[in-house]
Amino acid sequence: MKRLFISACLFSLSLMVLYAGESPAIWHRPDSLISMPMEDSISWTDEYTVFSVLRTCNAYSAECLWSIAENDTVIHAVLTDGMYVPSQILLSRSSRDFSKWCVYTHHGGIRMDSTKVHTFRLGLQYVSCEDSAGSVVDTLHAQIETEELAYYKGNVSRHIAGTFQTYLALKYGITLDYAPYLSQTDDTLWHPRRDEDYYHRVIGVGSDSVYRWCSMVSQSKENTILHLRADTLEANEYILLGDDNGDLTWFSEPEGYSIMQREWRMRQSVKQPHRLSLALQLSALEEKADSIRLMTIDVSGYNIHTILPDSIIHDSIACFTLNNTDTLIHIRFMGLVADPILDRQPYDSSDKIAYFNASNNTIVIDGYPDGQVFTLYLYDNSGKFISRLSGTSPFDISMLPDAVFYIEITADNKIVGAVPIPTRNN
Repeated sequence: MKRLFISACLFSLSLMVLYAGESPAIWHRPDSLISMPMEDSISWTDEYTVFSVLRTCNAYSAECLWSIAENDTVIHAVLTDGMYVPSQILLSRSSRDFSKWCVYTHHGGIRMDSTKVHTFRLGLQYVSCEDSAGSVVDTLHAQIETEELAYYKGNVSRHIAGTFQTYLALKYGITLDYAPYLSQTDDTLWHPRRDEDYYHRVIGVGSDSVYRWCSMVSQSKENTILHLRADTLEANEYILLGDDNGDLTWFSEPEGYSIMQREWRMRQSVKQPHRLSLALQLSALEEKADSIRLMTIDVSGYNIHTILPDSIIHDSIACFTLNNTDTLIHIRFMGLVADPILDRQPYDSSDKIAYFNASNNTIVIDGYPDGQVFTLYLYDNSGKFISRLSGTSPFDISMLPDAVFYIEITADNKIVGAVPIPTRNN
């Protein structure tokens, strides 16, 4: 992933043009290179708006985010703890944590001299702070990391502010600071009050025809453990996902299952529901559970479907497919706590592949020497352990009981794969 280091000598940026009235005067994106420090000419103005994706590299001191200069003199600087003005008085504001990636929008007023040359600056700029005696006590320079920045002359409309913030938030996977997510048609995709309980680690995929962004795979700069992929999206369609900030632990149900305490809400703002894939990062879980299943729940709390994983890649990722789900659902994960008599070890992290070959009804395990003995653990659709069998690859499973829906595969007492039986899971 490209990152733009303000204090570096190279900066990944480009300038793009939008429709009249919606185009930033300056728009830097991470898809080309220019030298740093960066300096853009700007016309006279009495206010401006900046949208940015950034974080500070030093959370323990004031950092300069950007500045505006008349000729070579800095007359206005936005800092992590406030602003500097020509009199070098710090106008403080309530502190916020810039050490984490954020979508930061700033609308400010500034008095400029229309007869002078004005520049907007990033990188290797200096703003000196003086004490009451006029002595310099600190020098602030750019020590931030940024991905994207757009400068508008003047204020912007609610529509531009909402859609530009939404574009940045979904593109980089950064939850907005309790602001609504808006589509280009002004539909509310996610709202800090309506979705208040699920306003954590909000991610999404989308197709934005105005800002020329289309992504079928969700991105995240936050510690989300669930990722989203769509097969297709039409213009101005979006699918968003957020969680309720529950713990990544399991609690036991009377039936013997375990339910993950964290729950997700997913909303599709689309013309027709799409086929979706979800990837759960198992390695991020505080506690492990066997036979992971994804449960889709409707708005009334009714369990719509229980879905087996398409595959489990070592101990890292469990992949699930959702077909034609409701436009608004909740997602939870269910597991069957490992049976202690089986005493299996964590997944083998080496490059092994186990898959179901539907053409001849066999399970094939690649990446092991000939003669390797495998043990298959058989489960029914409820997650209950049925039996196990041992042998070498490939395994003919045409004669297995119809009750078998899911098979875990081990070698040398380490789990090397998990395979659902697709023809029995429709």
